[in-house]
Amino acid sequence: MMGRCSRFQLGNIVATADILNLYGAHHIDLGLLFDRHTSGDWGDVSSTTSRNNNRAIHKKEKLTSVYTFSDYQIRIVTGEHHRCTTVSLLEMAE
Repeated sequence: MMGRCSRFQLGNIVATADILNLYGAHHIDLGLLFDRHTSGDWGDVSSTTSRNNNRAIHKKEKLTSVYTFSDYQIRIVTGEHHRCTTVSLLEMAE
């Protein structure tokens, strides 16, 4: 989504193999998810994680987002010091 304001930098981006497979099969828009993550739209995390993320931005501590789709969840984690962001696939409960 255009027009979102980034609140922090992602650093280097690392995608797990399962995300690369999902990207190829479902043509997911990782750019949109990164935009949501950097703008502070944490997706489907608990209210505690959301509050912790909001406090952690300026301290450059770990930030976690989870985005839920019909049959999978994607987790984006920006590590401490915001030097690296990892995107991975979460297992869905059956």
